[in-house]
Amino acid sequence: MTILEYICYVALVALLVKFYITIAEKWGIIERLQLHAPNEFFHKLFSCNFCQSFWLGLCLSILLAIFVDWRLIFVPFFSSSLR
Repeated sequence: MTILEYICYVALVALLVKFYITIAEKWGIIERLQLHAPNEFFHKLFSCNFCQSFWLGLCLSILLAIFVDWRLIFVPFFSSSLR
């Protein structure tokens, strides 16, 4: 895998995460998760934009690492957004 391919995967994961978070906010999923969080930790987790983008990016990267290349597991460290 070349560095250009890796950068493309980083951009792809960042765009997908942004899309999923935007849809979740529009449909009220994030608010519902905050209201029905089992404890304070999960409430803070669902309230933090950086945490949401990192953990969702990690889930996508795990799938990519399983099916494409193991080095893609490090993508969330480069694709997390700071809105």
